[in-house]
Amino acid sequence: MRLWPFLALVVLCPRIAFAQSPTFAGNAQHQAQFATPAQHLNHLRWSASLGGSYWHFGSPVITTSNTVIFASFSAGRAATVNAIEGATGRTKYTLPTDWAMCPCSSNEGITFGPVLTVGPAGNRLYYPGAGGTVYYIDNLDSDSPGTPVQTCFYMPLADYSTNAAAYNSTVYLDTPITADANGTIFFGFRVIGNAPAPLNTTNSGYARIAPNGTATYVLAGNAAGDPSVNSDSSNCAPGLSQDGTTLYVAVKSGGGPPAYLLGLDATTLATKYKVRLKDPISGGDIYPLDRDTPSPTIGPDGDVYFGGGRTLHFSADLATQKLPGIFGYDYTQGIVPTNIVNGYRGPSSYLLVSKYNDYSTSFYRAAILDPNAAQPSLGINFMREVLTVTGPFTNKEWCINTPAVNPATASVLLPSEDGHLYRWNLLSNSLSEAFTLNAGYGEPYVPTVVAPDGAVYTINGNKLYAVDSLTNLSVSAYSSVPDERTAWVGQSISFTAVVTNPAGTGPVPSGTMNFLDGSGSFATNIALVNGTAQTAPTNLVAGVHFITAQYSGDGLYPTGMITFVQRVHARSTTMILTSTVPVIGSNSVTFSAALVSPQGGRPLGMVTFWDGNSFLGQTSGGIFQPASLSTNYPSAASHRIWAEYASSATFTYCTGAVVGVTAPITQMQMMPDGSFQLGFTNASGAPFSVLGSTDLSIFSSNWPVLGPAIEVTPGQFQFTDPQAGAHAAANYYRVRSP
Repeated sequence: MRLWPFLALVVLCPRIAFAQSPTFAGNAQHQAQFATPAQHLNHLRWSASLGGSYWHFGSPVITTSNTVIFASFSAGRAATVNAIEGATGRTKYTLPTDWAMCPCSSNEGITFGPVLTVGPAGNRLYYPGAGGTVYYIDNLDSDSPGTPVQTCFYMPLADYSTNAAAYNSTVYLDTPITADANGTIFFGFRVIGNAPAPLNTTNSGYARIAPNGTATYVLAGNAAGDPSVNSDSSNCAPGLSQDGTTLYVAVKSGGGPPAYLLGLDATTLATKYKVRLKDPISGGDIYPLDRDTPSPTIGPDGDVYFGGGRTLHFSADLATQKLPGIFGYDYTQGIVPTNIVNGYRGPSSYLLVSKYNDYSTSFYRAAILDPNAAQPSLGINFMREVLTVTGPFTNKEWCINTPAVNPATASVLLPSEDGHLYRWNLLSNSLSEAFTLNAGYGEPYVPTVVAPDGAVYTINGNKLYAVDSLTNLSVSAYSSVPDERTAWVGQSISFTAVVTNPAGTGPVPSGTMNFLDGSGSFATNIALVNGTAQTAPTNLVAGVHFITAQYSGDGLYPTGMITFVQRVHARSTTMILTSTVPVIGSNSVTFSAALVSPQGGRPLGMVTFWDGNSFLGQTSGGIFQPASLSTNYPSAASHRIWAEYASSATFTYCTGAVVGVTAPITQMQMMPDGSFQLGFTNASGAPFSVLGSTDLSIFSSNWPVLGPAIEVTPGQFQFTDPQAGAHAAANYYRVRSP
């Protein structure tokens, strides 16, 4: 067994938990969640060449028995299916294919996407073939699988074989294959030129093949009800609704717009829903390029997300357009349970993890987004940023088209162009592990998956990497100030490394630990005490630090190491949050967050406003004015307004709250019912408690709290003591904030 230094968590979306990785982005809804706890990232198990170069490689698929299946390519782009024993890297078998890349793809476009699904006798593997055909094998975990069987969606295979060359040069399977829970598969096909009869068309489309071989298809123009549409969306895997009844696909004109997202009947392929893809800012048409790899993501609530420059967000019937995401190019959203995001407060039952690039400034991030809370930007509202993580190296972006969300370890696994595979821990909001794959490779976007044994598979350059932890040693390390947003120069920070025996029995590891900052050691030969070593560096400069804990080994245990990222900001930040009431007696109030740094300079960036745990809004502050939010109180209540600054590359995260000021009570009145009412004016949004006593000899700090004062309108507070008339002695009151 393995010992994991992670908090055990309950997954909010149990339908999408699985022990294998059967398709692109993890499942037919493309939610990118993997249930098995991902191992530590400190050991390269094996790697395999994929051939090619600057390509979008398809996703590996992994069986429950840990057979890893992926395609590799020769110089002539011929594809070979490889089946590898995941635990050892041993080749079990290879399958040559006759599949050819569609000429519509650029040098970046590789659409070879196999799928695992149920067959008559266990798992079945479907993989692409020539002319829009599909092959399948059974007994795929054996070193000698079943003989490949070819099937054709538009005519009997025997008839296809009589004119195969003509079909192979005009019909191309150009999307990853998606399967439903019953073994039915779906995929897109592209027609180049004019396909012979029985297709007899220049139109592309989508196909469905049932487990018994029964097939049907629909042409893109017919499905869209638009004669200008003639193309499927190359590289985009069809997505299935949670109940398997609706298939979501994208279609477009061959040269670009118009483009539509369609909801098809998953049995008949008849069109149920459609929406034209429009940019939420300009209102102009948008569409995925043939080299792009976005696929529809279907959320646990049925909402649909699809990228085409922006991430568009629709209801399940595509009739309602909801908050979009600011970035959506070449990316498929991942679904994140809210309970693995530290401190999340908001209206949503799940969140999204998104690539979040700004190519105009080369500012590359990943973000946790709230699909139901707004953040103003570029003149409209987008999904709000809950957390963001910046790539550790300048001008190196997260090279992902789908991440690996791992609820069991509260983390998201992301590869970068800088040559590392990272674990973004969402509880600590830190890059808690970093594993070096290679020296770095500027490339298109790749998938990451977690295997049934917890190994992590990702692609960088033209290699598939299998990364895991040591089998006979567990090494972990962490910072006392791990959060990406909070550490600053001069702050006290300590690093702790823990070495344990994964078997859970036997002697506690001894030996020593070295701590490195990049390639330079700053603490050496620190003796382990009960398997733990600690150090506190005093000279960390502003910037990104790759901290490595390097274990020496002892007579029983081997050497080992782990690396994490420590970000240090140049300056700390504080916030002063104030409120103003433009019209006394109205429900309108404005909150302003002034950010300052004791070290100088003016912090800029995103500020989120809260009323207790209720989200109010998110805005950014500029050089000449603080971040501000104007809102209306919906009803009289006790409010607690506070705000948080998200941090920047230079300034740390901070929070602030509206606090009350010393002010006289303006109303003191006995009511006809015997109650006593007092009123006062103060800072809108500040919480106030009213204390009471009949004995002035008692210290006021010991007076009992009678209850909160209610803010009846912005800045106007009131408290009623219903028991005042029942007291024989005089009553004394005191107002306190908070």
